[in-house]
Amino acid sequence: MGVNATLNAARLGLAVSQFAIDVTASNVTNVNTPGYVRQRPEFEATGVVDVGAKSFQVGVDVPMVKRVFDRYLEFQIAEGQMEQGYGATMQDYLQRVEGLFNETNGGGVSELLGAFWSAWQNLSTNPQGGAERTVVLAAAQDLANRFREFSNDLTSIRMDARDKIRTMVADINSDARKIAELNDAIMAEGGENGNANLLLNERSTLLMSLAEKIGINYIEDSNGGIAIYLASGSSLVAGGNARQLEMVVDDIRIAGTTESLTAGITTGKLGAMLEVRDRVVAGYLDSLNTLAAGIVGAVNDRHAAGYTAGGEVGGNFFVPVGALDTAARNMSVSADIVADPNRIAASTTVDGNGDNAREIGAISDLSINWGTSITTANGYYGALSARVGQDVKNAISRKEHRDIIMNQLEEKWESVSGVSVDEEMMNLIKYQMGYNAAGRLVTVADELMETLINLGK
Repeated sequence: MGVNATLNAARLGLAVSQFAIDVTASNVTNVNTPGYVRQRPEFEATGVVDVGAKSFQVGVDVPMVKRVFDRYLEFQIAEGQMEQGYGATMQDYLQRVEGLFNETNGGGVSELLGAFWSAWQNLSTNPQGGAERTVVLAAAQDLANRFREFSNDLTSIRMDARDKIRTMVADINSDARKIAELNDAIMAEGGENGNANLLLNERSTLLMSLAEKIGINYIEDSNGGIAIYLASGSSLVAGGNARQLEMVVDDIRIAGTTESLTAGITTGKLGAMLEVRDRVVAGYLDSLNTLAAGIVGAVNDRHAAGYTAGGEVGGNFFVPVGALDTAARNMSVSADIVADPNRIAASTTVDGNGDNAREIGAISDLSINWGTSITTANGYYGALSARVGQDVKNAISRKEHRDIIMNQLEEKWESVSGVSVDEEMMNLIKYQMGYNAAGRLVTVADELMETLINLGK
């Protein structure tokens, strides 16, 4: 094939080396780009070798640019994103709840309960005292106000989770649509052959974003498209089609169906929000309502058995509880007592002793059956506070454990798919030397051609 073959091989060498330098430049310039997967040119020998005929041309080509990518590692990171999204969201909400139970600055339920019982004990020593009756009324109103505020604060946290669930569902739908669109584009480009590498990077980033929001499983087909399934097994993305989620009241469903997904969503940010809305904060509210109802019932029962300063039979001290699920939110002192503290029934007889006030104050030491335990009102609230503290501790521990695992996975990902500037510089030197060698080959071929021309003169 002669000098022309040499020139052709040199031309291919120059072009391929230049192309490899371009790929390396892309890696270097994207060293800090989130989600970028380093690319590597795949060299392939091309041409014909006919040794017997002395015809020899073996050029070089780059048929594809490969993403240096570990699919199994990506799957592990996606699983980690689900757990990390759940842990971070749960910790955030529980720490907000914990702040409500913090009594270091005073004014907490425990402190107000103590002041309430003490006010009754003080009234028992001077049952006719107007100042003592005013203190009882004030302590009761402070306690009732705190229960109402507490209930409203917990409800606000729960409603915040409810509102964010709707926003999260919309974000999930957006991610699913974009992934479906990228599936179409990637399959049109022929999958992983270089043309679709940036699309694959974008899809991987969206996949991690989706996994952080909701628990998913996914598989990739031979055409480069991925199919995504929810933890329940329901299809979310198939090829270029994405099914949408919708909210029906507080239930999450596949749009246009009656298929409920709520119970099966237990990981990701959405799983944590559902847990906060439906179980965690709802459970705290139930306990708070039970405590409020227990205090109201015990005080009213004892108060109704006593006599007022005017010798009348005592009525309800607190407004009776209606529905249990609103006991804390509606807790308040009877309007008759607010209007006239002399209607506080401090006596067990018409003679005006302070024994009934003493009995009401002693409720602080009375063991009450709360349904889940038998303990005092203060003990029940202490157990509730301890439960919140333990839940927060568990959430922090879970998140820290998951963060450690994710850091390890991300470091491994960086070592496999991330850009190493040192490695790219070594490649750059190698490709530059290849380019220079191919250029030198052109010079040699030119000299050979000149020699041949001179021979013909």
